[in-house]
Amino acid sequence: MIFTYGKTKLKIPEGYEYVYYATFIAGEWDFLKVKDTDAVLDAGAFIGDFTVKIA
Repeated sequence: MIFTYGKTKLKIPEGYEYVYYATFIAGEWDFLKVKDTDAVLDAGAFIGDFTVKIA
């Protein structure tokens, strides 16, 4: 499955669609308001969906 977010295209591994849905469609992380001048440390070890969203 290919997922497009703005100008970014991501190839979603089979079985991980729910992760991208939660992050990009359902807005699971939208409560975090990251400004251009903020520094963010993503210490997760999964697939990088959060990092892609806030980049």
